[in-house]
Amino acid sequence: MLSRLQDIARLAILGGALLYGAAASAQTVIHEMIDTVEYGIICDYLPEGTPTDAPGTNAGMVRKGGTTPDFDIETTVVPARPGLAFGLRVIASAQLGRFPVTMVTRHPSFGPGYKTEERWTSTLTGGIPNIRLFFFEFEYEMAPGDWYLEVYDGDILLVQQKFTVVSETEGAELLGGCPEPNLTS
Repeated sequence: MLSRLQDIARLAILGGALLYGAAASAQTVIHEMIDTVEYGIICDYLPEGTPTDAPGTNAGMVRKGGTTPDFDIETTVVPARPGLAFGLRVIASAQLGRFPVTMVTRHPSFGPGYKTEERWTSTLTGGIPNIRLFFFEFEYEMAPGDWYLEVYDGDILLVQQKFTVVSETEGAELLGGCPEPNLTS
């Protein structure tokens, strides 16, 4: 009888591990061309880079260049707060060199007339950290729900990370882990 209970316990643990693995893999997709993916939030982000036309976005532009800041908190839960940024740091395989990619952000509706899928072209350089962020600059952007940040090489999905945006109140405990304002990330 004890052996049968042990077998059932092993099956339950294995089943739980398989379910956990399936849930985790549903969160992040990483192609073999990508060596490393980190994700999280930057609590008080100061936008950097050069404004570049991006007609496939709601703002009509994105910023390219600048530094690759560290994430303050590793999480996929994103409190909707002005000045907060969330995203990915991606390192492609070094032997790939520099290559063009398409960045895609899919998110809940901001309201009538806004895109729910934003896309623009960029580049990745193999072996070098590349940052990909969404920055809450305007109140209308803070749409609660599931967001997906994706990177494509042509039709090949290289990286997909799901984030869940919640109200600032719902994310208050998480925001408690942010560094004090005016400190570098």
